Amino acid sequence: MPEISVALPVSSAPETLGTAIECVRAQSLEPLDIVIVLNGSDSRTADIARQHAITDRRIRVIELEHQSLPAALNVALDAARFDLVARMDADDTCSPDRFARQFEFMSAHPEIAAVGTAFRRTLPDGSSAGTVIPATDPAEIRWRLLIENVLCHGSVVMRRSKVLAVGGYDEACLKAQDYDLWLRLSAFHPLANLPDVLYTHVARDRETLGIATDAQAAVVAERLIAAWASLPNRIVDDGRRRRLEHAVALAHQGGRFALHARAEIAELLTLEGPSRELLMAWLYAQSRVPEANQQTQDACRRGRLRERGTQLRRTGVTEVWLWGAGRHTHWVLDHRDDLGVNIAGVVDDHKARSRFRDFTVITPTELVASAHVLLSSDQYEHELWQASEACRARGVTVHRLYSESPRLGKARVA
Repeated sequence: MPEISVALPVSSAPETLGTAIECVRAQSLEPLDIVIVLNGSDSRTADIARQHAITDRRIRVIELEHQSLPAALNVALDAARFDLVARMDADDTCSPDRFARQFEFMSAHPEIAAVGTAFRRTLPDGSSAGTVIPATDPAEIRWRLLIENVLCHGSVVMRRSKVLAVGGYDEACLKAQDYDLWLRLSAFHPLANLPDVLYTHVARDRETLGIATDAQAAVVAERLIAAWASLPNRIVDDGRRRRLEHAVALAHQGGRFALHARAEIAELLTLEGPSRELLMAWLYAQSRVPEANQQTQDACRRGRLRERGTQLRRTGVTEVWLWGAGRHTHWVLDHRDDLGVNIAGVVDDHKARSRFRDFTVITPTELVASAHVLLSSDQYEHELWQASEACRARGVTVHRLYSESPRLGKARVA
């Protein structure tokens, strides 16, 4: 009989929790054991969880007094009635056949400790933020995890016994606790992903859009250093060593040769398993991948920056603030002559009071109503636009750089 427990921790999600629970209740696989952990939840969220528990006997609600996601996840694992435990996030949704597909895969592959799925990202307004098709081969996942996280936490079904055997979630790890677990788990067991899009993740902040916060980056750096330290240093097979030497020589030539080199080293990593030598070689080849596409993109961006600067000047704008203290803003400052408009400073609600080049970063609330702001991101402009809603409501004029606006220069919307 198919049996899966569901671990659904929630802190504050009164608008979305009901939908997430209904996605779980509507799964084609039966029976289910649904464990909702109130992780320092507000009263509205807690009431929604308890109401569902009254109408569905499969649901159990456990309450934590103090908020801690890794602790909530461990509580759910301890309380789970079945060995297969599916994760589900309170902001997200999934296909009705998700659990059945993952149960079928795990039944056919008892050696696999956890399986995720491909997933789509959406913004809170429902617009798409892209689809992620991760690596699916356990051998490839093993080495890719030593470079980046390739499992979507909410989409995973894991074997409780294997997770508990490596210590469960590290409760000292308040950020990136899933990545930490995958690194420890993959040292002993293979992990996998299904290539099918069975999960939808709603990205509500920078972190869930894949942009690491400082705290998250610090945890990941510590865990990756430890994981790399335990790896073998080099390849011992002479034939594969010669292949590696040839690939590195190709990578050194750059251009299309680096693309071939990267693919060759990736194949060696999958065949051989990760070593520090192979990972360093792959990263080197990656750094030598053709720059032609990047140069083309840079030329297009500079053209767009000049065009937007011309439009701003035509409407009488002589000074703008740049919203976003990241890589893209460094680029804009390096090409400020293309913009042709004075830059007053940098705005970022996550890095206020820090120094960014010649500026001290301010928060959006410090902008005066007459200010003009240019959104400075080539990937997350829509997210910044949504974040600027309160500023626009009080009269700050916010300009998009890449997306076309209704009419540049109109009050509050540009």
